[in-house]
Amino acid sequence: MAILDRVPGLEVTVHVDGQQAQEYDDDEGEQAVPGAVGWYQAARTVRKYVESISDKEFLVQLSLDRSFKFDCPTLSCELSIDGKIVRSPVIYHKHQDSFTLDIDGIKTSAGDGKRALLKPFKFSKIETSTDDAKLKDIKEDSKHMNEVGEIAFRIWRSSEARPREAHDYTELAAAKAVHEKALKGQAKSHTTTLVLGEASRVVSRTVVSCEKLDGFDYPIAIFKFMYRSKDSLKSLLIIKRTPSPDLENIPGPSEFVDVSNLAPEQRKKVAKFLQGLNGRDGGSVTPGPSIKRERDDNEAGDLRKKRNSGKSITIDLTGDSDDDDEIIALN
Repeated sequence: MAILDRVPGLEVTVHVDGQQAQEYDDDEGEQAVPGAVGWYQAARTVRKYVESISDKEFLVQLSLDRSFKFDCPTLSCELSIDGKIVRSPVIYHKHQDSFTLDIDGIKTSAGDGKRALLKPFKFSKIETSTDDAKLKDIKEDSKHMNEVGEIAFRIWRSSEARPREAHDYTELAAAKAVHEKALKGQAKSHTTTLVLGEASRVVSRTVVSCEKLDGFDYPIAIFKFMYRSKDSLKSLLIIKRTPSPDLENIPGPSEFVDVSNLAPEQRKKVAKFLQGLNGRDGGSVTPGPSIKRERDDNEAGDLRKKRNSGKSITIDLTGDSDDDDEIIALN
């Protein structure tokens, strides 16, 4: 679970297909933007990786327990997915003992302002293409791909809530194929889309507004979840790869070979093969006839002169090696 030490009693988790997602630490941490605001936000940010599974619904859950210091009238929250704000719930002081909030989809107006149609979140696989026709959208697609793969949840201390007019959030884009160059080598596997049809349901809706007591730049906590497929998490070394088999532990062939079931001709071939192995391993091998090279008198004389010249001969044994040259002198 994602917990911020500076804000005890507050935690945020991601649940996929009804189960709390296992979280993996991000060793790099939050990169602080230079300046007081950047350093403050980096100190208040928790970053985790979670596994995304194609076509599975997910939700974000916020929990408060009694250790949380609720020192303001309300908490205003903001959930953004893939760079888009999708929900802005408000938590009232009356929930200071313990409270759990599940955010499982986008609410869009159902017509009367008091009801809304909730469309659940789900992970959708990013489809890539090498079709050059997709290159015309590569600038827009690259911008979108830079934003996908992140769930961010921010929380502020806020004032009393007051009613306001309802508005609809920008809906998440439907999944579409993008040119592979739009990913720019990023290990991203999924985007977030909405479940339509029967999965959508009508829910109640109350719209309010609050003033952020410490200012927009100073939330009390920021939780970020980078969602990736298991294969992508392995490629990023977030989780360990499946180890390769240990060759030393692979059983070798049996020392006993049963040749009784072989045909006579096959047994002869096996016996001949084994005889050859025995000879090569130190058995008796009949040496072949030696061949004596004949030289004429001139060649022999030249050879004697070379042997007795007494001059130093330099031999380069390195060839085309990239190592340092080694020169050996033979006298």
